[in-house]
Amino acid sequence: MPNMIDYLAWRGDITFHSSALNEVDNLIFCDLTYLNFSGILSDSFLYGIPLSELADLFASSKDFDEKSKTGMLINSKVVELLSIAGKTERFKDCIVRGFTDIIDEKKEKQFAALTFTYMKNHHFIAFRGTDDTLIGWKEDFNMAFLDAVPSQLESVRYANRAMSVLRGSFILGGHSKGGNLASYAAACALPRYGKKIKAVYNNDGPGFQASVLAKPNFQRMTKRIHTLIPQSSIVGLLLEHEEGFRVIESTETGIMQHDPFSWQVMGNKFIESTSLSKESIFLDKTLKAWLSQLPAKDRELFIDAFFDVLETTQAKTLSDLANNWIKYSGAILKAFAAMDSSTRDVIKKSFHLLIEVAGSVKKQQHR
Repeated sequence: MPNMIDYLAWRGDITFHSSALNEVDNLIFCDLTYLNFSGILSDSFLYGIPLSELADLFASSKDFDEKSKTGMLINSKVVELLSIAGKTERFKDCIVRGFTDIIDEKKEKQFAALTFTYMKNHHFIAFRGTDDTLIGWKEDFNMAFLDAVPSQLESVRYANRAMSVLRGSFILGGHSKGGNLASYAAACALPRYGKKIKAVYNNDGPGFQASVLAKPNFQRMTKRIHTLIPQSSIVGLLLEHEEGFRVIESTETGIMQHDPFSWQVMGNKFIESTSLSKESIFLDKTLKAWLSQLPAKDRELFIDAFFDVLETTQAKTLSDLANNWIKYSGAILKAFAAMDSSTRDVIKKSFHLLIEVAGSVKKQQHR
């Protein structure tokens, strides 16, 4: 079925001057942030290089094999996407700048972003979603009890810096956590810069705590946020969303619909689905009800304990865990056994509550 790569074959010869940036272009920019451009791009907003040159430099880099590793959850087709986009009339002359990539284990922060100038004085700030690192996933889970996580605060600094240097209008976007960061950065940018933001794309990214959405700056930005989710979305329905969303057809099933390459394209738009799947609705209602009944302190303890156990393996990425599961299973079991009784009690209580909530939601759906 047609996806972003097919779109480039269909419409790659049409420049942005002839046809304005659309939702498929948005996803292409956002997906390119998953690549490692260290040593090729700087963090400067004053200087950048054309996408065509970036694609060539990436392909010819000495550590190409290492840079091309995207981890177990990011589709490796993103390497092909860069190569093809760099050869199209539509994307080849886009100036890419402001590459930032931060992993801070102490602050539990995983952040990366790029800025694309696709026409004179027209810029797209793209934020990377969760990568393969365990610290990135820990930060995602922290959203369940924190009003702001470090990468959200970093996204505001990045957006403010970009808009202080570059003239013109801006669109912000991201896939997965990157969509959440784009929304947060747009809402919390300095007022004089917020006026420059014409639109925000949240591509299957989680929402926010209800207390955060209630703030006036989020309320003002809501109408400019475009949220796209596949019909079996899990990530994109997490936490709360003030804005509406459009449901997109995907060629995958379940959690694999989170993969942007599975989103079906027709012309310059994604193909819309009639509704969310029953499984997606069930998970959404279950998780929201569970979190609403689980005290914030218990959420924090549950998440910290879970990742403390994983930390005993000394694995740094999900791929490490998956590839060495047998090796690490012993360390994980020992860590659980060594856990203090009060922590174990909270974990047991949390799991029991989840089972109860899931049963209640299932009964309601069958009425």
